[in-house]
Amino acid sequence: MFILRTLTMKKHLFISLFTLISFFAFAQQKSGITVEHVIGAFNQNLKDSLYNMMTPQMKSALGKDGSDNLLGQLMNQLGKITSTKNISTADAEIQRYNLTFERPLVTILLVIKNGQIAGIRQLSRPTSASGLVRKESTDNYTLGKAPAMLFGTLLLPPKTLEKIPIVLMIGGSGPTDRNMNQGDALVTNSFAMLADTLAANGIASLRYDKRGVAKSAQALINNTIVMDNYVDDASAFVDQLNKDERFSKVIVLGHSEGSSIAIAAALKSHPAGLICLSGYDTDLGTVLEGQLSKTLEATDLKLSKTILGNLKKGNLYHGELSPATKNLFSPTTQEYLISAMRHHAAFELKKINTPILVISGSTDLQIGTNSGQKLAKANSKASFLAIQGMNHVLKNAPMDKEENLKTYTNGELPINAELGKNIVSFIKNLK
Repeated sequence: MFILRTLTMKKHLFISLFTLISFFAFAQQKSGITVEHVIGAFNQNLKDSLYNMMTPQMKSALGKDGSDNLLGQLMNQLGKITSTKNISTADAEIQRYNLTFERPLVTILLVIKNGQIAGIRQLSRPTSASGLVRKESTDNYTLGKAPAMLFGTLLLPPKTLEKIPIVLMIGGSGPTDRNMNQGDALVTNSFAMLADTLAANGIASLRYDKRGVAKSAQALINNTIVMDNYVDDASAFVDQLNKDERFSKVIVLGHSEGSSIAIAAALKSHPAGLICLSGYDTDLGTVLEGQLSKTLEATDLKLSKTILGNLKKGNLYHGELSPATKNLFSPTTQEYLISAMRHHAAFELKKINTPILVISGSTDLQIGTNSGQKLAKANSKASFLAIQGMNHVLKNAPMDKEENLKTYTNGELPINAELGKNIVSFIKNLK
């Protein structure tokens, strides 16, 4: 989703806000490293040394590859450690340090016990008096059979005797759940708020956890995921909703990478309408290359372009990877990218014969309005709307990066009011 985001190396592609897994494991050794040792090894990119500083329990939980991936993400995303703050008493058995980096996007907590690294985790960044407010939604709609079952939330407006339209909402890249949240790294509740707006205007909605995410975590195929799986799932939801006698028409809405998924799904399932929010006009590989050009050093960027060139031809890259690219191009990630790069949003949108609404935000730092305009121009049935002051997570925000990113962890901040109004108008004007 963003230039500050990266790809995870496990089950599926995460182009998402940077998230760390917390491992707190405690050992009983009496001597060992200090925070200064950790800073020195980290800033010199000494992953082996850092791994050897960890408790046995933490080594067991992470494994060497997992440790290298975790540390590589930190180094690639945040840069070097510039300062620390001890938040424990001097004589405490467990010493905790807040770490500040060259790119202070998040606060990282380092835990040292008995001379060994016992934990590394990202601290949440509360933006309101009550801290992070994450919307929890009822599982009242499913697709498929256990264990490969997808879970979602169906929200209906007050009872009516007439059939009503329904919107299928598809989330963006990474472990984005049905409400547009990702653990503590992304807490927006934007989809939940949009669903409430639709219900208040007589429109039903279905939002769901994608395959491999949150409640749908077990719904993996051979423990892997490719974009075509997401497309098939969205198409199956449309088919299921079309058979439901409560609904007059099905509209597919996708956000960010979900916009590309929605377009591909619309080609298969022919919904009554299509809505693309913050969508790109190219393919995921091209988007990724543009993001990496702003974050990687020249040598790593050159290697990344070579790898992406291979993937675009459908070939896995088996050459040596640098520390930075190792975190981006694991075998499973490469498989996902090969699949995703077969889907070019604008080319596929040309083939759709249904009303289309493309919406971009003027303060979207990730997918600019130019991409939205180009996407809409691909189809004469598409209308384009640029909403002033709306950012990538559908909230009101300025262009200033730091202030813009604060909205990514403010689950109480309402979505842009014009967004709901225009979506409702589009749906009610569908034939």
